[in-house]
Amino acid sequence: MDEWIRMADETVVHDAYIVGMDDRIAVYGRGETTFGDVYTMWSNSAKTNRMTSDQYGDIAEWEGYTELYSIEITDSGFVVCLRR
Repeated sequence: MDEWIRMADETVVHDAYIVGMDDRIAVYGRGETTFGDVYTMWSNSAKTNRMTSDQYGDIAEWEGYTELYSIEITDSGFVVCLRR
């Protein structure tokens, strides 16, 4: 897949993309994962306060999204919602 997110600490999350919704974002990721792994990564405001996403060449910057308020684990991946 040609989708990735680079977090503030330079961690790259492959097969993931971000959708903006006013003062919130939804992060969609594919692949097997656990609730604990997702929580650990996306609840860390030092990682989420500045991110760059690339979804098939559509590059976007996301700043200030530091409050995790939703996690959903699915059979094919995860969905995380963050707000400012």
